[in-house]
Amino acid sequence: MLKPFSALLILLAPSTLLAQTMSIKTTEGLVTTGSTTLFAFNKELKQLERIDLLSAQNSQLVLPDNAIGFDVATLANTNDKQALVVASDGIYKADKEKPSLLFAYTSVINQLEVTEFEKINFIIDANKDGLSDILLPDLNQTTLYIQTNNGQFTPHTFEKKTQFTGDFSKDGLTLEVDINNQPTITDFNHDGLNDLVFLNKQGADVLYANTNGYNKAMADVNFNIELGELSNGEKRKIKQLLDINNDGYLDFITKQYKPVEGMDSLDIDIAHNLYLGNKTGFSQTPIKLLNTSGPSQLVFETDFNNDGLIDLQTMDLDIGLGTIASMAMGGGKTDVDVEMNIYKQQTDGSFASKSSIEIDLEMEINMSNGDATPPLYIGDINGDDKTDAVYKYSKKTLYVYYGEEDNLLNKKRKKIKLTLPKKSKDILLVDINQDGKKDFVFKFTEEDGTSKIKTRLN
Repeated sequence: MLKPFSALLILLAPSTLLAQTMSIKTTEGLVTTGSTTLFAFNKELKQLERIDLLSAQNSQLVLPDNAIGFDVATLANTNDKQALVVASDGIYKADKEKPSLLFAYTSVINQLEVTEFEKINFIIDANKDGLSDILLPDLNQTTLYIQTNNGQFTPHTFEKKTQFTGDFSKDGLTLEVDINNQPTITDFNHDGLNDLVFLNKQGADVLYANTNGYNKAMADVNFNIELGELSNGEKRKIKQLLDINNDGYLDFITKQYKPVEGMDSLDIDIAHNLYLGNKTGFSQTPIKLLNTSGPSQLVFETDFNNDGLIDLQTMDLDIGLGTIASMAMGGGKTDVDVEMNIYKQQTDGSFASKSSIEIDLEMEINMSNGDATPPLYIGDINGDDKTDAVYKYSKKTLYVYYGEEDNLLNKKRKKIKLTLPKKSKDILLVDINQDGKKDFVFKFTEEDGTSKIKTRLN
């Protein structure tokens, strides 16, 4: 059922707030798509809804029987983002009237019994042609379905042992399959074709592309360093693969630590190093990054000043025994203080010794699901091609830190007074009217479970 607004958003003045009632009830966060289309889902009732912010219409989608989960895709000959659904018998495109079967598949997934409908990651753009491809694992192999220009999917199966985790109990062995093991897509051997690099517990493997598709087997990636358990009792792992300096070569970041157990993990010291890629492989001289302690993190995601270089964010979490006690008394939830610093990347791949800005945040952590996302939203909200940071300070206040070329973010913040959703995950930045500025999208949920989408144009 469509629920249109009385006017198009593109005709509205900035700062106008509009509300749209959703078709389904859900406490889950909205799923963004990089467009004006959003998706909402109820995992217990196995419901899925499509929301178009530009036309201000939303509709519940019909799912196939035995639906397991969904992901967002770009399909040939379609203008809008689509929801593809993994079911026990095939891959479907969800629609308002009935789901359309794209293809059937044979995999261990056929035998899964699930009680909840989840957002899962099985869509990639393997060859970077703008069309979505599908990656499905099996026990000893994985199949990549490449989408052609006419919307068909061509399978390519290659040897890859799926990563499992498991637990023994009095009832036997329970195994979990990792369907979210997505590769880093890069031209690893610089032959003009995009390859797939998969992280694993020992390091990484690469599936090389060729003129006919892909190789049948993967090859080990030689990082030229010792990984795993070291002679001094510490462990070294690959933390992240990325092209951090945008030079076309894959780089990697390691973390090294001495294993501890129990509460000692709150104080564990972790050393981080960056190894830059080059035409012969990887640099033998790492760039030493900041150390972290316990749950604190280094984040490499954002190029704040649009210079092509990914900058460093540090997230220092204040978690101690008092925090654990608060979680126990608060039903497994509590708020923690987070100190975020941003360091500008230099032209040699290192990072500035001094933070460009320090922002004090507060976020909720949940013992049951590990959901710990700071109430910080990144995007260009004033259209100057620089990344801004928006922080939910209170239930009625947003602080905006505007992007700058040299300092990354202006330390002078702007205050915006609005009634805001209770949960930080219910705030999004989306360019609704396609003017180059991110707009605010809020999801408010009533006591009866009914949700409304409210938008504010910048």
